[in-house]
Amino acid sequence: MRERVRTLSADPDAEYCRVLHYDVTDLEPLASCPDAPDNVKPVSEIAGTRVDQIHIGSCSNGRYEDFKAAYEVLMAGGGKIAPSIRAIITPSTTEVQLRLAREGILAAFLEAGIVCTNPTCSLCTAEHYGALPSGDIGCSTTNRNFIGKVGKGSHTYLMSPMSAMATAVRGCITDPREIL
Repeated sequence: MRERVRTLSADPDAEYCRVLHYDVTDLEPLASCPDAPDNVKPVSEIAGTRVDQIHIGSCSNGRYEDFKAAYEVLMAGGGKIAPSIRAIITPSTTEVQLRLAREGILAAFLEAGIVCTNPTCSLCTAEHYGALPSGDIGCSTTNRNFIGKVGKGSHTYLMSPMSAMATAVRGCITDPREIL
């Protein structure tokens, strides 16, 4: 039997030393470029880079909210991915996959030509469906992009689910704000 997760929150009368508010409305999307997670650049600097495959999900960025955001980009982009792109999604849990199915989001992904794998931790190693062949370029929402991490001789950009889906729609690295 599964236990319910208990949410921690502050008491209603809690006092804080200070409260900080940040306006990120104009914050440009970033991407971690090959071949190290700390090689970060604004998406605008790498826009137009050819990509062979995108992967959204796994244990990082495989939540319902991540797929919902990617779905919104897909629909705004016409509901199809570029013919040159292989696209894979991996929900983090069965619960996420079932919710996507119930809400019709999974069907939209499949109709767009996107492959959905079983819920799991995935593609962080070169031993998963979607491992890249040598020379391929991928965009992923996972958390590591060391050379060969997703396939020997391949290179991976790490980005948000929205940026990854915008890339799938256009066939090259794309700022999702251009589609939305």
